[in-house]
Amino acid sequence: MDRTNKQNELVGLCFDKLRELESWFKQLAKVLVMLSGGIDSTTLLAVAIKALGPEDVVAVTINSPLEPPWDLEDAIKIAKELGVRHLIIDGSHILRSEEFVANDRLRCYYRKKSILSKVLELTGELGVDVIVESSNYDDLAD
Repeated sequence: MDRTNKQNELVGLCFDKLRELESWFKQLAKVLVMLSGGIDSTTLLAVAIKALGPEDVVAVTINSPLEPPWDLEDAIKIAKELGVRHLIIDGSHILRSEEFVANDRLRCYYRKKSILSKVLELTGELGVDVIVESSNYDDLAD
């Protein structure tokens, strides 16, 4: 198989995955998407909006001293351009977590646990079925 055919095959596989993701979202009534401003969470948000419409998707961004300010700026811009409700949650509580501050090998897990615990508090009030966030396979080692 030549290079062009291989590239076309890979592009096709990517579109297949996006269609599978869209089908999964269509099974839900309302979702909360954790939006960091990066490509992974932006893709999740866009597919969720395509599947459900902007009225049934809520984007949430954590404003944390651990994240560069341009990530928050990007998330705000993306949510606005996509026309979705966007909540920004203060993430400074992470720095008060003894588990996280211990800076051991599980610090990334403790950070994510702390953030998701805060976001879980919103689910009832927002009426969402599920929280979606863009961890990658290699994040499992964190």
